[in-house]
Amino acid sequence: MPTIEVDLTVDGIDTVLAELATFSAKIQTRHLRPAVNAAARIILAEVKRQAPRGNGFFRRSLIVVVKQRGGFVKAQVGQATQPKTYKRKRISGSQINRKGYAAPIHFIEAGTKPHLIQSVRAPGKRSALAFGKGKQRTFRTAVSHPGTKANNVLERAARTAAPAAGAAFRDKLASRLKLGKA
Repeated sequence: MPTIEVDLTVDGIDTVLAELATFSAKIQTRHLRPAVNAAARIILAEVKRQAPRGNGFFRRSLIVVVKQRGGFVKAQVGQATQPKTYKRKRISGSQINRKGYAAPIHFIEAGTKPHLIQSVRAPGKRSALAFGKGKQRTFRTAVSHPGTKANNVLERAARTAAPAAGAAFRDKLASRLKLGKA
């Protein structure tokens, strides 16, 4: 999965961090985790707003995961590692495969090169790719896909939402420390 690091510049965070420094590392982590989660949720909302709208499966597959290790708290915005199957409401759409999985995020972020798509043949059966409806329906055993252009939705959304995410981080941390808004 593509990794994009975003540095947040937060106005008025000095007072909050000075208050946080008076606590032990365990208490600091306990207060930082919800604040990091609040900032990541703002970025997730922006990613979903800017995501391609083919059929909504990609947007619904996006999640936030907050992890802590060795006193560090980090948030990841991306897709779940276990793919979730979505009920298909319509057949067309560029962000779904035959089983109802959302397109992998790296296909959207990095794009794809031109490639050949071939029908999968079950043993003892014929197979083909079908296009169109009714009398316009055509069948092919393979098609040449022109590839897709990269859509850096994660990076764009992270940069767009950075000021709001920083403010959400500051406000959540301040409220957890009972300082009020700093």
